[in-house]
Amino acid sequence: MRVLYLKMKRLKGCLKVFNKEYFGGITARVADKRKELEIVQYKILSNEPDLPKEELLTIEGKLTSELQHLMDAEECFFKQKSGIT
Repeated sequence: MRVLYLKMKRLKGCLKVFNKEYFGGITARVADKRKELEIVQYKILSNEPDLPKEELLTIEGKLTSELQHLMDAEECFFKQKSGIT
């Protein structure tokens, strides 16, 4: 039983670090990613983009998937915080 206790105690520190890295400042990170995506979308719609449209579309797709991932993490964070499972 003591071995299990020691393993759980060691795991607790790792989980705290993971939680802080993954969920720390999640709302600000979502807002920043939305702003980045908005800028790229504006560049796509503008008449004189600074990069080729294909490259901008690739960047847009990547940012969209990153934003979705962050939004999922934010939703999970708020569900956990509110007690909803």
